[in-house]
Amino acid sequence: MNIILIFDVNCTICRIFKKIVNLLDFRKNIINYSIENAISKNYFTHFSKRKVYQSFHIIYKNKIYSAELGLIVLFYYLLNGKLIMGKFNSVNLRISGLLYNSLSKTRNISCNSKINFTNKLSNKL
Repeated sequence: MNIILIFDVNCTICRIFKKIVNLLDFRKNIINYSIENAISKNYFTHFSKRKVYQSFHIIYKNKIYSAELGLIVLFYYLLNGKLIMGKFNSVNLRISGLLYNSLSKTRNISCNSKINFTNKLSNKL
């Protein structure tokens, strides 16, 4: 079963993150999509555009995992090639949350540039 990694191609940090994930994916089962491609394929029907652009997303078995939960999914998958859903406990969520939050502070403004630009245009109209 493949995992889909959805990321913002306009963000430098996001592209570097995708390259690291691809290097660690020895089984080559992770498929990469840009956020725009994922929106066009209707993966995010129940998400606001702001939420879509806030983080990377992992899709596995038709479920979407974002931010720190997505980091846990990637970690377990890259570690042993399968997901062990029972391992999502509060300690793992706290550790991945701290890691994700510290890394996300380094993101530049381009991560949300499209959504900010779209919002500014809609406000002017």
